[in-house]
Amino acid sequence: MVAHNPLTPCGCTRVRPFLQLTVLLLVAGCLDAGPGMLDGVSITSPEGVIEGDLAQFSASGLHPAGAHYYWEFGDGSGVVGQAVTHVYIDEGIYSVQLTVVAPDGAAGSASTTVEILHRNEAPTANAGPGQEARVHEQLRFDGSNSSDLEGSLNWTWDFGDGMIGVGPRPFHNYSMPGNYSVTLTVTDSEGLNATATTWAEVQLRQYAVSFIELQRSYYYSDTTLEEATTTWRDQNSTHNLTAASFFLVWQDETYNYRIPITRTDTGIPVPFQDDNFTLTATAPQGEGGSRTGETGQLLLEFSDVNSVPPLPEVVEAESEAAALAWLLSQGYTRSTGWGPWEMEVTCNDAPPDDGITELYLTDDDPGNDWTLTVTYTFYEARAVEILI
Repeated sequence: MVAHNPLTPCGCTRVRPFLQLTVLLLVAGCLDAGPGMLDGVSITSPEGVIEGDLAQFSASGLHPAGAHYYWEFGDGSGVVGQAVTHVYIDEGIYSVQLTVVAPDGAAGSASTTVEILHRNEAPTANAGPGQEARVHEQLRFDGSNSSDLEGSLNWTWDFGDGMIGVGPRPFHNYSMPGNYSVTLTVTDSEGLNATATTWAEVQLRQYAVSFIELQRSYYYSDTTLEEATTTWRDQNSTHNLTAASFFLVWQDETYNYRIPITRTDTGIPVPFQDDNFTLTATAPQGEGGSRTGETGQLLLEFSDVNSVPPLPEVVEAESEAAALAWLLSQGYTRSTGWGPWEMEVTCNDAPPDDGITELYLTDDDPGNDWTLTVTYTFYEARAVEILI
């Protein structure tokens, strides 16, 4: 609807609809007799306005009393008022027009441009699915589905155990069991950030335990003269000893008859009583044993030093070494028999003795050579991880 006002001095009717005001004011008949143009109209416009935010405009410069102020914001919308606000939906550069009309019909205008900036949206964080793992098992977290419309991201991870990681897909392992809350923070180039959480359930490793029987043997050789004793110490470093055996072997020498005057070897062997030896062994904890004989060999045994304990079904631990350490702490690994074993070999008698008999022999018998085999029997724990 067109609004009709009192006649102007030229007798024309003045019409002021919002979108046609300027055109009507430029009608030749009106301009000829109208009050003229308003000079000094200007616009105060904002800077750094972001799309979606209020932009404030005001008419500055000349302010005629009772004037009307008509704004066009360059995006197809307008408003009336001396100081106004407007919201731009999209970023861009807009031309803003202001028309001021005084009560006597005089009009003036001003224009300016305003740049509406892009609104930086916060990024979206996605920490990926939760994970299950064993202690010290390598996990890989995945935040690659995080996004930002404006550009690149920085990823920072808090793994919940005091450790920090960076990057979209970091590796991490946990040294202790537990349920961990893992937080991902993504930050864009303008400092806006977002967070997301995931989880890690960490359990101890499980080990199946078994015991196997093993043996270790050591060999010693020496010569012991008649009525003399050879002693030494063997350091056993084996735990879980179940038995220890000491096997002494010697062989009597053979002598031939000889003619005393000429001391000629006749080649005829002389049978004599075997040499007599004693073997003694003492365990680290003080238990001792002894055997004496002249058969050419002696066996001394310590049985049931330790018994094999019943096995646990499953051992939970951080590692194989930790599982074996737990067995030791719970008495599954035993130290009886561990330490120095004291051993003695005594040659009690080595016939023939010095005397008239030696005149008829190719050689006398001052002692004998021997070999001792020491065998330790023990059980050893084996821990094999149960994979899931």
